[in-house]
Amino acid sequence: QAISSRSFFLNLGENRMHLSSAMARIFTAASCIITGMADIVEHRFPVHTPLNPKGYTDRNADASYRQRFQKELGLPYEPVFVDTILSSGSEGWKDGEDIMLESTALELSVFMPKQQHAFIFLHGAGMTSDFPTMLNFTRQLLKELPGYAVLPQALPKFNNTMFYPKTPQDPILPGVNAAVVPGYCSWTSSYRPSPYSCYADPSASENQFWLPITHEHQKRFRGHVHMFLNKGIPPENIFVLGFSVGAVAAQQLIVGLAVEENLHLGGGIGFDGADVDQIASAAAFAQLSPYLPILYFQYSEPPSMSEAWTSCLTSYSGLNLQLKKINSEKDVIPHDIYLELLETTLLWIQAPGDKKAEAQQVEAAWQKGLEDILAKLPPTIVI
Repeated sequence: QAISSRSFFLNLGENRMHLSSAMARIFTAASCIITGMADIVEHRFPVHTPLNPKGYTDRNADASYRQRFQKELGLPYEPVFVDTILSSGSEGWKDGEDIMLESTALELSVFMPKQQHAFIFLHGAGMTSDFPTMLNFTRQLLKELPGYAVLPQALPKFNNTMFYPKTPQDPILPGVNAAVVPGYCSWTSSYRPSPYSCYADPSASENQFWLPITHEHQKRFRGHVHMFLNKGIPPENIFVLGFSVGAVAAQQLIVGLAVEENLHLGGGIGFDGADVDQIASAAAFAQLSPYLPILYFQYSEPPSMSEAWTSCLTSYSGLNLQLKKINSEKDVIPHDIYLELLETTLLWIQAPGDKKAEAQQVEAAWQKGLEDILAKLPPTIVI
């Protein structure tokens, strides 16, 4: 009996020591977070694609596209056609880097895997995985919600020539009747014929051009998702974010996983991505059950220009959508990722289930974020 009592008190002492040690770790981690000392660990991994696809020409016959080019470029003529030629880029055009961010080992030791979060953030067309505002936003996100994040790189990187001649016989003259964008890359097609359709035309040669690229990217994204799952992070704590066409690719991923693998992630967040017709087919949306939570921002186009695609987005079945859009041309802000929208994003992510419970708070945070962005923009000069 004496030995048993002694063992009891020894075990009790050890348990107190373990508890004290755990409390010390929590206190230290909390102190680091509060004082801003906690940093984010960054890793870079090389990625490569074997793909070498050829160009596309679907936009040639699209009158609205030619007229938009004329207006945007201030041309004194409407182009006969607008030809898009994608050719191999500079050295390393098939290679890039995926960036992985993670909270410190101390923070990860404090939070059990089921309490951690994971994010995938997809950049816009022609950008890189270390796009500054995206990288900064993701770092701040992880400081608030410890865990992991991956910022993938779109491949391959092309030289993209947009040729807008006055006659079909005109030679290509960069800066005169052609715009050359070196290192152009994207996750998926952004082909939008006129009139705007809510679902992509799979027969269009531009969509066919991007199909193998899109499939390869989506396969890589799914690998990242399963890596997070293998770390013990629950699906509802995994979110996919994207900017511009990356916003579309982000929703492609969460819809595809739900329909094809019956894997329901926490939700998708889109920053200013207009090509929503490329997300999924009507049949895929109809299969979504339970509904997928989506937070989507629209702010760089006046309502008159964004009405077609935002109407499509709100019409899709199977989504619990919270669309945060500007309602006036005076509220238009540049096409970028803004740290002022972090609070809106955090409120939405941390809302339970279908995210509806915090809808009013999310809306208020969006309005405050937009006000703060507009306040810091330089004043418009009227001549």
